[in-house]
Amino acid sequence: MDTVVKTIEIYYKMLGKKVLIVKEGERREEGYDFYIYMGNEVLEASNYNLFITNNKIYCDTSEYIEDDYKIPSNVEVVDADELEYHENIFSIMLPLKDKKRIIESINKGEKIFTSEDIKIIL
Repeated sequence: MDTVVKTIEIYYKMLGKKVLIVKEGERREEGYDFYIYMGNEVLEASNYNLFITNNKIYCDTSEYIEDDYKIPSNVEVVDADELEYHENIFSIMLPLKDKKRIIESINKGEKIFTSEDIKIIL
């Protein structure tokens, strides 16, 4: 989600507008063009353009999108420090060609070791 938020922030900056990211426990300030809330507090939905939360928030003026993915059984998530001890690994540090090869291996059912980076493609 950080990538999505950063993309929105850069987009509005290019337009000469300001984005405020309000995290749980922080207060919303006035004077911004786009408001993003990241946290689990229950807040007034109309005060924000985007909510990123673990809670289900329903509002007549908003769409609810649930993040849902499953890690395939042939993919084992390990700490990033442990990747060096395995052969078939997926990491955001790999060149694009190697990432594509590993993704094909996942689709073929081959055993792959990865860090949390795998969530980017799931």
